[in-house]
Amino acid sequence: IQVSIAKDLEGGLFIPDSNFREATQQSLNDINVMVKAGCSIRIIGCSHRSLAYIASGRALVAISRSGRPWDLSPGSLVLQEAGGMSTNEDGEDWKQGSAELVATNGFVHSKVLDLIRREQ
Repeated sequence: IQVSIAKDLEGGLFIPDSNFREATQQSLNDINVMVKAGCSIRIIGCSHRSLAYIASGRALVAISRSGRPWDLSPGSLVLQEAGGMSTNEDGEDWKQGSAELVATNGFVHSKVLDLIRREQ
């Protein structure tokens, strides 16, 4: 299992948070930014599956704005073992208990962080 080696967002798959009740505007902003960057979108509805998609090279980016530790921790570990990155929006390592997670293949991580920061 290994993340994609793609270094550009164009044509990549973005998986947004599926819980729009808790972070509606942020999630919609994330979708808008990633579509403008050339990503296609797939809402999966399962945080650890979203992270497994990145870990296996099927997706480039997933952003969770309202995740629960039991949903994000296992997937984050698998993603990191496959060579990906999971941080908060500030680029700090994701910590258990944080609801916010930005996950990528690692190669596009700084670009994704820049894009979502600009949209706020």
